[in-house]
Amino acid sequence: EKEILRLAEEAKKRKNAEAARSLEEASDAARRARQGMQQGDQDETQQQQEQTREKLDEAAKQLEEERDRYLDQRQEEMLFKMKEELVAFLEKQRPITAETLALQKAAGQEGLSRPARRKLNQFAEEEQGLATRLQTLTTALAEEGNLVYRMQLDQNREDLQEVARRLAGRNPDASNYTTLLQTEIETRTEHLLEALAREQKRREDNRNQQQQQQSQAQNRFNQQQQK
Repeated sequence: EKEILRLAEEAKKRKNAEAARSLEEASDAARRARQGMQQGDQDETQQQQEQTREKLDEAAKQLEEERDRYLDQRQEEMLFKMKEELVAFLEKQRPITAETLALQKAAGQEGLSRPARRKLNQFAEEEQGLATRLQTLTTALAEEGNLVYRMQLDQNREDLQEVARRLAGRNPDASNYTTLLQTEIETRTEHLLEALAREQKRREDNRNQQQQQQSQAQNRFNQQQQK
């Protein structure tokens, strides 16, 4: 009875109608088992106890399946949000990389001009802002327990902070190493987007396969009913 009450509270909280029905049937079976014990009917008691356990297992399984669906949905939402963030990130990073490279090539023997230094200082602030945005994303991934994508984003964040440090100050460094870091950040982000696309396709294929299996099972059931 304690287990029925615990699961019933969980089913009510999650608004799971199937689990609630299974628990109601478990409660009825438990009540009949108690009556059988009071009347000394061992066969009835044992039968109703088995029915109670079966319905409890059924309810627990239904709640677990709902939990898995909920977690899977959260993962899907995270992947979608992450894709949006990375696309927006690339749209901001690519012009910075291109202009940093252009300023590097335009520098004469006397080095960078004053306007060029101011422009690179501005890029330093923008790169630091992008690093902060990635930090927010990696924190969200850490909360979801996703280590693979988080490691890649952490590397991007560290490289962005290094680029920001190099482009800041009175003598910003727009050397080959700085633009190499920027290019690697872009390449790593593109690879992440490709990995996200593959993962989303895998999930979609799994859903389609499950729906197909459910449809086949329903067709077999309908055929059995007709027979």
